[in-house]
Amino acid sequence: MVQPQPDGPMQWEMSGEESGGALRVPPELAANEVVTRLLGDNQQLREALRRSNFALRQRCEEMEGWQKRTREEREFLSCRFQEARALVERLAQENHSLQGLVNGPASSTSSSSHFCTSNQTEDLQSRQARNGPIEASQTLDHQDKKRVEDTDQHTQTTPPRSLPEVPNNDFLQLLKSHKEKLEEGMRDLRRKNEELERERDDGEKERERMRRCIDQLLAKLAQAQASTVTEEVVPHRSEAQHSSDCSSLAKLTEQLQATQGRYRELEEKLDYLQKSSAQRDRTEAMLKQKDKDCEALKAQATSLLGELNERQSCLDKSEHERKLLEEKLCSKVKALQVAERELEQQRKQHNVAMDKLLLQTQSLEQALKTERHVVTEEKKKLTQLQHAYTCLFRDYDSKLKNEGGDLCSRLEEAERALALKQDLIDKLKEEVEQQKGSLETVPVLTAQAEIYKADFLAEREAREKLNQKKEEVQEQLNQARVEIDRLKQEATSRARMEQMKLRHVDDITTRPPYINPQPVVFPPFNTAPPPSFRNQPDQVPAGAEELPDLCCPKCKYQAPDMDTLQIHVMDCPSLPEGTAHRTHDSIHPGVFVFTYVKALRVSSALQASRHVGLNLPASPGGGCGNRGLFVPRIQAFQTRGARPGAREALLKLLAGLEQDRADGTGKAGDQVSDFGQQLPGPRLGIGMDCCVIPLRHGGLSLAQTTDFFYPLVEDPYMMGRIACANVLSDLYAMGITECDNMLMLLSVSQKMNDKDRERVMPLIIRGFRDAAEEGGTSVTGGQTVVNPWIIVGGVASVVCQPNEFIMPDGAVPGDVLVLTKPLGTQVAVNAHQWLDQPERWNKIKLVVTKEEVKEAYQEAMFSMATLNRTAAGLMHKFQAHAATDVTGFGLLGHANNLAAQQRNEVAFVIHNLPIIAKMTAISKACGNAFNLVQGSSAETSGGLLVCLPREQAAKFCSEMKSQSSVSGGQGAAGGAWIIGIVEKGDRRARIIDKPRIIEVPPRGSQAANQDNSSSSPAPGPTLS
Repeated sequence: MVQPQPDGPMQWEMSGEESGGALRVPPELAANEVVTRLLGDNQQLREALRRSNFALRQRCEEMEGWQKRTREEREFLSCRFQEARALVERLAQENHSLQGLVNGPASSTSSSSHFCTSNQTEDLQSRQARNGPIEASQTLDHQDKKRVEDTDQHTQTTPPRSLPEVPNNDFLQLLKSHKEKLEEGMRDLRRKNEELERERDDGEKERERMRRCIDQLLAKLAQAQASTVTEEVVPHRSEAQHSSDCSSLAKLTEQLQATQGRYRELEEKLDYLQKSSAQRDRTEAMLKQKDKDCEALKAQATSLLGELNERQSCLDKSEHERKLLEEKLCSKVKALQVAERELEQQRKQHNVAMDKLLLQTQSLEQALKTERHVVTEEKKKLTQLQHAYTCLFRDYDSKLKNEGGDLCSRLEEAERALALKQDLIDKLKEEVEQQKGSLETVPVLTAQAEIYKADFLAEREAREKLNQKKEEVQEQLNQARVEIDRLKQEATSRARMEQMKLRHVDDITTRPPYINPQPVVFPPFNTAPPPSFRNQPDQVPAGAEELPDLCCPKCKYQAPDMDTLQIHVMDCPSLPEGTAHRTHDSIHPGVFVFTYVKALRVSSALQASRHVGLNLPASPGGGCGNRGLFVPRIQAFQTRGARPGAREALLKLLAGLEQDRADGTGKAGDQVSDFGQQLPGPRLGIGMDCCVIPLRHGGLSLAQTTDFFYPLVEDPYMMGRIACANVLSDLYAMGITECDNMLMLLSVSQKMNDKDRERVMPLIIRGFRDAAEEGGTSVTGGQTVVNPWIIVGGVASVVCQPNEFIMPDGAVPGDVLVLTKPLGTQVAVNAHQWLDQPERWNKIKLVVTKEEVKEAYQEAMFSMATLNRTAAGLMHKFQAHAATDVTGFGLLGHANNLAAQQRNEVAFVIHNLPIIAKMTAISKACGNAFNLVQGSSAETSGGLLVCLPREQAAKFCSEMKSQSSVSGGQGAAGGAWIIGIVEKGDRRARIIDKPRIIEVPPRGSQAANQDNSSSSPAPGPTLS
């Protein structure tokens, strides 16, 4: 209760009555016991009112102080939240800078490793290409060290502002320790980088030594080539010197042959050198940083080609001269026979020279082989070093990713801590709103006090009238007694005279006396009205109000009198909720009653003016879709789902099959219910989420269900998870948390090619299997067919005890409706598809952005892929009475179906609609094509609609939210929402005219991080 204002009319009148002294009572009634008792009751009532006013005043002062403390605490928490956010942002920037520093040495090391693989031909170019990356890496290391030192100095000199003020800095200390570990890791990597650079320098020195050896060998080869290529001088002698010419011709012929042999050897070497040069060119062409070296090699190859052309011209000249000499040789054959001996000697000399040259050639080939072997070994070493560097970089990358994951997990823990604080703030906000609601009851209490006053005045007026009537009746009684005594005397005297007259007349018949000698008996005096006084309309004086309707405004209880109604109103648990029932009562002026009923009826009338229920028919757009549903981009093989009227057609089919259902029992030991025939165990047949069939052995039951639908999302893996979650939701709606076995149903599209089929189908199967493993079961088989469209579904079976499931028929008036997943998945999927359709996107682009559509699509996809297993387990813990899962028929369709299955005459009234953020605006922008607010928008793998006792609903929502946060759910999408109540009715469901829309922000968004209290929001203007 709330204390009225001290200067109100009630306070002034009561003080006036207290100062007016005791009630004046006539002297003749002062000694009456009834009057004394009434005066005592009146005095006790005054004392009770005085104590109540004093208690209300104290409570008001406490409430004001509590509001002031709450306001200060809210400001303090807001300040701390801003400081924590600034600290987290600064730490994120430091982490980003550290990652940049770590990535710097890695890039320099990779450039140096690439440099080590190049084969240089010129000393100056190799020295420039080698020193450039080394100097750059050294400069980068120096800059990185300087930057790390500056960062450390800045971190040490500028500590966080919240450290001295916040008592718990464990999270900041952990971040600092992690930063120190990262710095130590960076130092280790730098040491390892320096060691690799030293090894690289040693390899370069060894390679330089090998190059010098190769240069020496090339110089020797050039000398040999120069010695062989000599100009030949053809002697022009006269015929007189014929003999000397023949000898010189023989010598020249031998030299020509030797030159030709050496020329062939040089051509082979030249070909080999050209091949090795081409091989080096191909090797160096793979390295982008060696363009200059490639150009130098090309110039060198060009010069070699020029030399080759020169040698070719010389060879042509020699051939021409050889032809001339052969012509001369024919004429001088006879002269040659004379010079055979000299020629033989010269041959021997030339053979010795040839052997020497062959030995030199073999030695050169051996040296070349040795050089090749050394180069091969160096390449192997280089490959090993590259492999070791790759492994080291991979380990470093994995370690960096692990450290980043740890930082992200710690950041999420900090965000959850902030979310818990935000939840506390939201609870305090709710208490403030409740207290504000209590303050709003002050006018009601004032009206109640006015009623008390009117009742008291009416009682006083009635008492005065009763006293006046008592005096009049007392006077009439005295007069009647005197008249009776007189009449008795006259009757006695007349009787005697008649007897004397008739004493001598025997034939006269005796008459009866004129007045009955029996005395008149009057009822005793009583100031209280008779029990039926309130029900005697004829006795009400003119001008009085009509008699009250002794009926409870909530539960329609008809009381026999006002006292009984008063006791019922004080004990009725459903009266404070407020209804739309209106009653008109009035108090008789002669009766004093305790009228809590009138004040509560006034509040009920106020509630009725704000809360108008709308009983809508079942949605025609049920089934797996809606007439506005369009297929997503990934699958061109989908269809649009059920057409309008699918639910009515299905209900007609079920109406024909329900005749074969027999009665069963709701729970073990219960009597006959509305679901099946009398069998040893419970049973649930056609029309609900899954069938429950009693087995013949051991008192067990078989729960089984199947479901399938067309693809909705672009990710095949997520599509498989959604299909499995959709099948298991039918079991979870019965409170069954464990599934024994699952089968998968998969239809492959005929329009898919083999490549797409081999890529998409395994992902769908893997997603289905992973979701089944998450639900504690396994997929042991299934069926695959070829169809024009892709269809995904499954079958779930479990053998359970009677206490392992909850029959969906136990809802009672006063229960609360709870939904475990937000609505709007169909709108989110279609809006995501419209991003590529300009004609449809133009209709909604004014109310939503592309980023918001993508976030809503991701939220819808993860919501559909989330199992309802946690909610099924909590149904047993918090004693749920009934439940169903929300899928193709929409929220209102499934609520109607669940209400029709109840044993009690109840109705579901839905006040709140939790919807993914921005989906309501999109639905309105599309001309309400999805019927989202009307509750007929199709959902896939939606949440559970649970009927819980009123005292357990809030605990259920809190437990859902805590378990979702522990399991990593989800950010803001995790939890449950109270959406309505269960009242007495005609087994139907309805949504009020203006339901309250709860915008559920997508997980990971800024709104979800800042507001984690969507499951218990502050009351809005449209919620009654």
